[in-house]
Amino acid sequence: MMMSKSLSIVLGAVLLGAGRLAQAAEVDKLTPFSTQDVVFPSSGLRLAAKLLVPRTDGKVPGAVIIHGSGESDRSNPWTRAYAEALVGRGIAVLHPDKRGCGKSQGNWRSASLLDLADDALAAIETLRTNERVDPARGGGHWV
Repeated sequence: MMMSKSLSIVLGAVLLGAGRLAQAAEVDKLTPFSTQDVVFPSSGLRLAAKLLVPRTDGKVPGAVIIHGSGESDRSNPWTRAYAEALVGRGIAVLHPDKRGCGKSQGNWRSASLLDLADDALAAIETLRTNERVDPARGGGHWV
């Protein structure tokens, strides 16, 4: 039961993030941004990420890059391109290293889908609590 609840939340966040991406695509001018390395907890592990924040006034929408199958971290050129495209359009992005990849603890190979969903939820919550992010305008994007 817990697994389906977590999956529903993550899938809902993915859809929310996709809607924000479509809105952001209408912006013609890319916004400068700053980056910061962050660490957040998930199921007793420390997961590492890069936070990308547009240099604009006020609170901004947020998105989390959620890695798909296989080994992946924030050095992945494909996910990095997503992150930079979003932040360049005014959306704060948390771009984590997948569990057991990059600087994150754990092992994605032995993790259950529920564990990975919990990692995604922890990343979304971390981004939502950032002072620059409007918690009502955020979600995840599973790539």
